[in-house]
Parts: sequence; structure tokens; C-alpha cells
Amino acid sequence: MRRAVLLCLASIWTGSLCGCGRTVHVPAPVSLPDCPAPDRPALPLYDPDEPFDGPENLSVTLRRDMLLKRYAEGLESALRCHKDNR
Repeated sequence: MRRAVLLCLASIWTGSLCGCGRTVHVPAPVSLPDCPAPDRPALPLYDPDEPFDGPENLSVTLRRDMLLKRYAEGLESALRCHKDNR
């Protein structure tokens, strides 16, 4: 029993020396440029009192279309930026 305890202590001591070797160099983290995504646009609301194809709602539809296209272009630009920096 005493011999088993000594062997166990010797193996623990030997194992603890394994961590005392060279330290591994950890490289600095790579900093990538910021690729900002555009903020979600606030879309104008339709006038429920006007017909959907009326002139007021038609101009709202065209404005919403323009805002969503600009938002999609901004998202694609941010995605291209992330892909270029990989």
C-alpha cells in the first residue's frame, strides 16, 4: 500500500512538471476593419382613406421602394466588405 501511494505521488509530481516547459507564444488578435451595416429604414405608411392605387399612395409606394433598394445596397456593401476581409 505504501509503495502504491509513493508511485501515485511520483506520477503526480512528474505530471505536474510537464506544465513547467516553454510557454507557447500566443499571436496577437487580428483586428479587421469595421464593416457597418445600414440601419433599417423607417418606411412611410399608406393612407388608409385613399385608394391603394391613388396618387398619394403611389408616391408612398415609390418612396418605400427607393428606401428598400438603398437598404439592400447597403447590406450588400457590408457583406462584400466582410468577404474581402476574410
